[in-house]
Amino acid sequence: RGTTTFVDMYFYADTMAEAVASAGMRAVLGESIIDMQNPNITVGAGIKDLEGVYAYMEAFLTKWAGHPTIKAAVASHAPHTVSAVNLRRMQQVSEAHQCPLLIHVAETLGEVQEIQNLVQNNTTTPISYLDDLGYLSERVVMAHAVYITEADIQILADRGVTTAHCPQSNMKLASGVAPITAMIAAGLKPTLGTDGAASNNDLDMFSEMQTASFLQKVNTLKAD
Repeated sequence: RGTTTFVDMYFYADTMAEAVASAGMRAVLGESIIDMQNPNITVGAGIKDLEGVYAYMEAFLTKWAGHPTIKAAVASHAPHTVSAVNLRRMQQVSEAHQCPLLIHVAETLGEVQEIQNLVQNNTTTPISYLDDLGYLSERVVMAHAVYITEADIQILADRGVTTAHCPQSNMKLASGVAPITAMIAAGLKPTLGTDGAASNNDLDMFSEMQTASFLQKVNTLKAD
């Protein structure tokens, strides 16, 4: 009967949780961190100091633990906008609380280049970078996964990662086409998302389903 559960990651997750709970919906909500590769200027929930952000995150996770409709999560914005030290720390927080770990990954070619420049290795991918950090596990929900290799897909399958396909956002921003058929063939179970109204124009999941289907057909040149 329509969308009954959704995943969202941004700032002020506690306020989002209050609104969702009052509406009677189910949601996985992640408090995000962005530091643009400088942990000393970490930003999250309107707080600009590192320990303040983590204190807010811990309070959020503790407050909503065991709630019947709200699943509190940790959210790293993306591997090129969050430093390695914070990616590792957020993975540790997620493990300690046994909560989901949300992230945008491999959305654009520019992101891939930034990661390669960061580690000074032109064969590194955002997926292999995160795997080397010990970030990936069955708790991870990964949006986009557009620019991934066969080896990346196998890593995701081995680690039990869930991917979230956002076809209309990827089309609007001219990001590319995620290899969904290859993911399914490898045993992954991609979910479907919008990425948000700002990068999509709407939150229409029925339209998203049709787009996802058509896009894979034209990308693989297979109509079945």
